[in-house]
Amino acid sequence: IVARISCVIGTKTVGDNTGEMAALLRVRPSHSHFVAECHLVECAKLDARGNYSALAGISLRYMKEWWDMIERRDWTAASQRQLAVRAFYKEGVVPMREGGYIAGAIDKSMASIGGAKGSRLVRPPYPSAPDRLFRRMRTAARKYLPEAMTASP
Repeated sequence: IVARISCVIGTKTVGDNTGEMAALLRVRPSHSHFVAECHLVECAKLDARGNYSALAGISLRYMKEWWDMIERRDWTAASQRQLAVRAFYKEGVVPMREGGYIAGAIDKSMASIGGAKGSRLVRPPYPSAPDRLFRRMRTAARKYLPEAMTASP
């Protein structure tokens, strides 16, 4: 891509992207690489520069604290937080994804859990996550991410 479009300054990868990160860093070590939060710690050890995260909708403070752990190279604390995030995703987010709900419905649900103003509903023709899945996500957030929930209802 860079050979054809020289203004590319970084990448965004999704999923279990540790192998992709290693390959990208060999080719473009000076670029900024952003990764999903479920693999943030492993990729940060490979020099990922940050992440994109709907989890920030629940608590930006929680995400900033996590990134501070990574910058301090406190891999033990950062890895513990990642385990909690993965458990939250497995129990609260994956059921929405498997139900066919778009990222917008998931993101708005997380923002609603975090106390954002406005509706958690998405506009037609896309379906909003049903109440039962929203409650499941909120319960998972309270269970696995209590530090994130301190400022949330």
